[in-house]
Amino acid sequence: IMLLAQLLPLLGLASAGAATTPSSSSSSPVQPIQPDHDAAKANAHHIFNAVHSAGRQWGSSLRHNGFGLYPAVMPKGTVTYHGTHQPDAPTNPEWLAFEVEHAQGFGGTYRGRRRRGRLPPGGGPPGREHHPHGPPPPPEEPHSRRDSQKPLSPPHGDDDDDDGRHHRGPGKEGGGSGPDDDSDEPLHQGYLHMYRANRDLKLIYLDGMSAGKTDMGTLDTQDALLLGRAGGPVMNERQRADDICELIHPWGYDGFARLEVGFEIVYCDFSDGLDLVSVTRSHEQRDQLGPGSMGAFQWVRAVAERYDGVGGRMRIDFSSTVSGYFFPVNTSSTTPGRPDLGRLGAATPRELRDIRDYFAGVARAPRRFHVDWQGVVDLIVARFAHSFSFMASDAVTVAQFKDELDRATLVYVDAPAAPGPDDEGGRETERAIVRCVEHYTVPESVRADGWSLEDDLIHTAVTSTMEDICLGLFDMRASFTNAAAAQAATADEDGFRWDADLEGFETGRDLLRSLMGRLDWTEWARKARCPEGEVEFVAMWPFGQENDHFNPGCRSIEHLDEGGHRGGNKDSGYWKRERR
Repeated sequence: IMLLAQLLPLLGLASAGAATTPSSSSSSPVQPIQPDHDAAKANAHHIFNAVHSAGRQWGSSLRHNGFGLYPAVMPKGTVTYHGTHQPDAPTNPEWLAFEVEHAQGFGGTYRGRRRRGRLPPGGGPPGREHHPHGPPPPPEEPHSRRDSQKPLSPPHGDDDDDDGRHHRGPGKEGGGSGPDDDSDEPLHQGYLHMYRANRDLKLIYLDGMSAGKTDMGTLDTQDALLLGRAGGPVMNERQRADDICELIHPWGYDGFARLEVGFEIVYCDFSDGLDLVSVTRSHEQRDQLGPGSMGAFQWVRAVAERYDGVGGRMRIDFSSTVSGYFFPVNTSSTTPGRPDLGRLGAATPRELRDIRDYFAGVARAPRRFHVDWQGVVDLIVARFAHSFSFMASDAVTVAQFKDELDRATLVYVDAPAAPGPDDEGGRETERAIVRCVEHYTVPESVRADGWSLEDDLIHTAVTSTMEDICLGLFDMRASFTNAAAAQAATADEDGFRWDADLEGFETGRDLLRSLMGRLDWTEWARKARCPEGEVEFVAMWPFGQENDHFNPGCRSIEHLDEGGHRGGNKDSGYWKRERR
């Protein structure tokens, strides 16, 4: 007997569908859509995973199409960096990087005229530029610290495209200043600015790879949701930055946070909230000891240290989260052959306008910080991720599978009553499943009276996910007892017996693999520690080939710095966009 169908009414919860969203419906076309618990249940696994990945490079890179907007605070005293070719503080909205290597990629010093169509070591389509309002470009290639990062407003009359920031390649070929550069070429001096927050800064964090200049869905929260102009030029970073700052500044925000190969802040007014601590000139490649052949590797290695978060430098208010998954809208993929790429841009313009208006109300309200939902989700993932991975593997034995199943379930069962064919055992199983479902939200429930609607919706998603886990675990237990009962019945009829344990194990492992497919935790894409001289790498805009997204893992210095990371070949590069 499968427990899922039997216990849904008892728990008062709908099944947690991992990949579907309800279609948009409204009794009246004039009524704006609102977040609701049915949508949160239908999208439970997506919401759970978004909370787990928020502010973290790894999960946000794998699930790169964002749906969420999160008010956040960058604490007073936090240091950030800006790579540029101007010695003075910006007077327009510009980007700030959390990692110094990220900023250095945009403040290189080089000789000669900048060439269009050449990407630095992380690559994306040729000629791609980067604006301070967007995540910095890929690391520099050997022999060049060219102006990888440019201000949103191009200086010196350079023939920039509308993204404004450049990713440069090494040596003369990439426009850099390698050893054989002509010293008579004009010098373009780069600078590294260091800023310190002189008060708590209010930010809006956009999840996913929201600084990726692609038409895959990475820009949907900015272009389609906040600005209401889906389908425009993906590289129009200057206009995007100005318009978003114009929208959120009256709400009391200093800027917005996004992700590419590293986190960045697009800061709206450098004269308010920041102290310029230092400005240092960067060195030409000829003045450095080494050949500059590790730029991409060093950048990625620095970013990899933030796969699990940026520490205390950005505090997210999960109690004020607004996600497209909270609403009854279409979020299906619009990319042929990629049903996994759900996107907010699939919703109608009216629905997106309603979500933006709802978020505006939440954003203007005081910060809440009622519940650290990421902490709750982390406890769940930490408890089950590694044991599930082992149980689903071909290496596990029947005995080990049963031991792991005992560990995961018996803590919720009140001995001596145990799951079994008798009536009391069945009732205890039901009670055990309820305990399992509620276990990780018990600490937060004492403050439930003060929860926001957003807290309630995340709680619905977490509870629905736990329901899927707990019902699945007890169904796996039942696979053993059911196989044993069937064996006994068959033996009574004709004396034939088979290995009931093996059948229960195979059925249980199939159930677990199906559960893991629904959960889709990014933790399962992580690898063991990489050897020295390698770094764990996942495609991060603008770096990465298709294999880096679908099979992330350890990559060598040579792979990253000799072009293997950049996907310069349009057939193997992961990040896609039309030249618009």
